[in-house]
Amino acid sequence: MSDHDKRISELEKQMFEVGGYTSSGNFGAFFGQDKKNPSDWETAAELLYWQTQAGGTEYAYSVAHLQPSGASFPLTGQVDQISFDWSLGFRIGAGRQHVVQDYDLFFMYTWYKTQAASGHKKELPSGFLGLTGFLDPALTTSSHYHLSYQNIDIEMGKNYYVSSRILVRSHIGLKLSRISQKQNSSYDFNVQTGELVSFSSHLRDYSKFLGIGPRIGVNSRWYITREFSLYNQMGISLLYGYFQVKDFYNADEEKIENSLLTTCTSEIDLTGFSHKFSPYGEMLLGLSWNRAFLQDKFVLTISLNYETLYFWRQIQKIVAEGSLRSTLSRSTFNSSRILFERQAEDIGFRGISLKIEMDF
Repeated sequence: MSDHDKRISELEKQMFEVGGYTSSGNFGAFFGQDKKNPSDWETAAELLYWQTQAGGTEYAYSVAHLQPSGASFPLTGQVDQISFDWSLGFRIGAGRQHVVQDYDLFFMYTWYKTQAASGHKKELPSGFLGLTGFLDPALTTSSHYHLSYQNIDIEMGKNYYVSSRILVRSHIGLKLSRISQKQNSSYDFNVQTGELVSFSSHLRDYSKFLGIGPRIGVNSRWYITREFSLYNQMGISLLYGYFQVKDFYNADEEKIENSLLTTCTSEIDLTGFSHKFSPYGEMLLGLSWNRAFLQDKFVLTISLNYETLYFWRQIQKIVAEGSLRSTLSRSTFNSSRILFERQAEDIGFRGISLKIEMDF
């Protein structure tokens, strides 16, 4: 073989080390891989500081004129709803590099819990109409909301250097989520108007979701310096899960008419079960610092991130449609029929997280 043929053969060998043929028969370059020790393990712990954004938390309608006999039209006022404060949570994870060829496998568990409360009081002629029951009139309202979120992510991904400073990681996996929500609302109407009128109602809405589905996403890291980098993460999932919804309503009414005490109590207890899809999306932006120790056998990474998680059609409720009390009597409505329907609202989490990763 001539020197010319040897040089061509050597060049072809080098080309196939950095590239290959695609499924369509075209030749293209490989992305550089993030090579590490095949025995590398990775652990992570995060402190979460999130705020919940939930739809359907309205519990009362504040009106300027409310009569003891019921609501009068037209109604003017504003809607009172639950606003969540910031709450703490955590996320932990562990994984290993090069489980299958150059792919890594990672497990993550997230726990977050929050609650919120709101309440108001008025005097006649102003008042409230309850929005979680049958538009019950009230002078005192209160509502408490409890929410818990737990999640497990299992993902397999692969890192590529698309340039000397940009690292991209694509991943696919499984997402398992459990979300529990409970809202308790109370309405009290007590006033002396020739006869003693005492009316109170209480409603408990409960929703529990357990779902599982595929999850795909992509991460990117831009190394500003050797130790500092900007980090981005995006992912989507389609969860198929089980919804359990409960709605309990209780109303107590006392009247003194002609020296006689009349007491009325009414209750509604409904439970619904269904299987539905719930789409999910996430986005994260962060700044990371990392440094290697012990001759690159141990790598410490600290990140400060901002992230957003969003679930569509996640808050499921049973609501009464077509009903309005025209008096305080438990059986008096200005509707010819009462319908109970499912209501679906979205829920999201947003906030910051402090993440510590250790590779060894």
